[in-house]
Amino acid sequence: MSRLSWSIISTYTDLKPTIQEDLLIYSLFFGGYTIVQIPAGLLSDRINPKVILLTSILSFSMIALASGLAVNVIQEIAFSFLMGLSSGWIYPASVKVISLSFSERKAYYAYGFFSLSWPLSIVLTGLIIPSISLSIGWRFNYFIMSAISLASGLLLIPEKLNFEAKRVKIKYVVNRRIILFTLSGFLFFLGYWTLVLYSYRYLILLGLSDYQSSLVYSSLAIAGIISTVLSGKILSRVGPIRSLTLSSLMYSFLFLPFIFSRNFLVLTASSLSMGFFRFLITSSISSSLYDIARENIGGAIGFSNFAWQFSAVIAPMIASSLLSLYSYQTMWIVNSFFSFSSFALFLLFERTNK
Repeated sequence: MSRLSWSIISTYTDLKPTIQEDLLIYSLFFGGYTIVQIPAGLLSDRINPKVILLTSILSFSMIALASGLAVNVIQEIAFSFLMGLSSGWIYPASVKVISLSFSERKAYYAYGFFSLSWPLSIVLTGLIIPSISLSIGWRFNYFIMSAISLASGLLLIPEKLNFEAKRVKIKYVVNRRIILFTLSGFLFFLGYWTLVLYSYRYLILLGLSDYQSSLVYSSLAIAGIISTVLSGKILSRVGPIRSLTLSSLMYSFLFLPFIFSRNFLVLTASSLSMGFFRFLITSSISSSLYDIARENIGGAIGFSNFAWQFSAVIAPMIASSLLSLYSYQTMWIVNSFFSFSSFALFLLFERTNK
């Protein structure tokens, strides 16, 4: 939720950021988030990942509080980078915790429920942040995130986790399958982050109301709540790699209404469908890595997620250039191309694993 919030907060803040300053805030957050992925993954295989989680969440809480107290855009830019640095440790450590806590097909269900954090964050971002910003002020979004993070960190303290440190096997981190898998995900997330970061403002520019824009934006994830809950059964029957290929194909086609339609109902229906397949992809990604790099999943997810999150650094740069030179429609066409390219590589990855 912290990663997505500025895309809406920037519409309501009294700091009045420019397009270039928005670009810096997006890119520096993901820059900080990205550079810690590989060390976070490797360390999650070497030390107790619960310690990593606790340290990261409590650090994030303090930085979120500071972000809400920022008095100018320069400070907001700096805190965005620090927020990325602190929160980047959470995902690799969480994936490692699940791999230690569950075995075989139970892990598919566990990763599915864990993946609820993604659609829920988008739904809450779209529905709550505009309301908070308009009613009590944009700063309270950060204050609330800080308080919730602090509470969740404290809840981690008494939890027990059986952990045995093992040497990291680099061949599981940088082999050919992992590299192909990583590149496929990079192209997918390149299109996805542009959609998430720029769609709300695009919908406002189309003439939709704040309420309609929030509804379409939240629809990008609402159906994801259903797909993540069902993902355990889907992955057990279809297999995570096959699920990944089919979901990426469907998601790519659903990009097209953003290119050709301005109708509220069409965009809402497309967003709902995208959300279903988008978050089935999240569960499929974690489960696929569980299958191909189980003992060293921390290092594997760190390497892959480094590239996937780096796409969030690149995506605003590409988007801002396209918006400056052309239009939103051109930007959606380019991102549709990224999405279909991702499907093609996921299909190749599937065939290399048969």
